[in-house]
Amino acid sequence: SNTSTRRASWCVRSNVRLTRAFDKMVGYPHVVSIMTIVRLITGFSIAALCCMPLVVLANCDVEAGPGVNWAGCDKRGVDLSGKDLSGMTFTDADLSESRFDGADLSHADMDATILDGASFSGARMTGCKLVGISGAGARFDGARLDDASFSRSRLQDVDFSGARLDNSQFYEVRMNDAVFDGADLSHANLERSRATGASFRATKLAHAEMMEGRFASAVFDGADLSKARLDRADLRK
Repeated sequence: SNTSTRRASWCVRSNVRLTRAFDKMVGYPHVVSIMTIVRLITGFSIAALCCMPLVVLANCDVEAGPGVNWAGCDKRGVDLSGKDLSGMTFTDADLSESRFDGADLSHADMDATILDGASFSGARMTGCKLVGISGAGARFDGARLDDASFSRSRLQDVDFSGARLDNSQFYEVRMNDAVFDGADLSHANLERSRATGASFRATKLAHAEMMEGRFASAVFDGADLSKARLDRADLRK
């Protein structure tokens, strides 16, 4: 909008002026008065407050759609299959047993959500944030999850078969008995993850970071582990 554009322009001009004044003050400290310092501090503070983005409050009654905020909402069992949910915020929401099959969740924020038993089969989730989630028994088979982040999540018995997970983050994830058969985990980060009993049949793990991971009893039949980093990883049968 024009208002947003004018506001952004004012922010840039204000910060430039203040930065130049600060640089001049540093260059000539002997001519700087206490009042000048106070004015600069006040100016930076006002600019910072005025240029902060407006806080968008969650509204659980609004229909799901691009950019909608459902943070903290109880949406257990909701069916949003095939919907455009790109950029939505679901932080701390309860979405257990919900269905998102074939939905577009590109760049959605799902950090700390409860996704136990939820289904995302064939969903588009490029760049989706899923840090610290609980997703026991969830399904992501055939989903597009490149550049997604699952770090520090609990993903026991999750199905990722056939999913695209290149460049994804699984740092310190608990995913015992998870299924990654036929998935693409090229360049993914699985460092310090726990995947005891997991299945990686015909999985692409080229260049994957798997250092200090626990993969005891995991199955890697037909997997591509070329140039994967396995330093101190537990691969005992």
